[in-house]
Amino acid sequence: MTIHIEHSRDPETIYSVMMKAFWEYQQADPPSSALAETVELVAEDLQTNGQALLMWEYSKPVAMVRFTLEGKTLTFYRLSVIPEKQGQGMAKQLLQALEQIAREQGVETIYCKVRAAVKKNLQLYQSVGFEIYEESIVINRNNQPVQIVAMKRVLERGDIHGRRANTSYSGR
Repeated sequence: MTIHIEHSRDPETIYSVMMKAFWEYQQADPPSSALAETVELVAEDLQTNGQALLMWEYSKPVAMVRFTLEGKTLTFYRLSVIPEKQGQGMAKQLLQALEQIAREQGVETIYCKVRAAVKKNLQLYQSVGFEIYEESIVINRNNQPVQIVAMKRVLERGDIHGRRANTSYSGR
C-alpha cells in the first residue's frame, strides 16, 4: 500500500472514498453532513487551503483524510476508510502519515472534531494519543444540532506514535 498526498487533481476519488465510508451514517440522527458534500465542494476545499491523503491498496483507493495546515497546527477531518477495509489499521496508518507531515511542517498540535455518539472513532483517536479538550453542540451543514467532541494531540519532540509497517508515504 502507498499513502500519498492527493491535491485537487482528483477530488472525484476523494469524494468517492468519503461517500462509501460515511454511508453507514445515513440513518444517524442527524445524518452525517459529509453525505451532503459534493465533488464540487471537495474540489473547492482542495483549491483553497485543504489537502488530502489518499491510501491505495494496489490500484484501488481504500481510505482518505482531508486536512489543513495553519501555523503550528494541523486539523484533519472526514477520515474515511471504505467499509470492507475498516478494522485493518488503515485509519491509524493515515494518522501516522498526518503526524509525519505535521512534524515536517513544524506543527505542534494536531486537532480533530468527532461526533460524541461515534464511540469507535473516539476510541481510535484516544488509542493514538488524542485527548478530549472540549465538548459542544454545533449546527451542521444540514442545519441540525450535533454533539461534538474536540480532540487534540500535542506532538512532543522525538515522539512518533506507532510504526509504518507495510506502508510508504510519499510527500509532495
